[in-house]
Amino acid sequence: MHAQRKPIKRAGRKEVELGDFTEFTEDEIMATFRMLQNRIKEIYVTKVASHGVESLALFYF
Repeated sequence: MHAQRKPIKRAGRKEVELGDFTEFTEDEIMATFRMLQNRIKEIYVTKVASHGVESLALFYF
């Protein structure tokens, strides 16, 4: 939603103005989600390696 006009005191009719939007397929969304999961795992492994195994519990999620 880009903009919205409505009465302040009354629950009346709203006017909304829609802006540009991008449509994604489910496959594109899942690919982005998997990429983010992999990046989080990489960061997790880097943190554990730099802090040692004894601090593993601090970064476990």
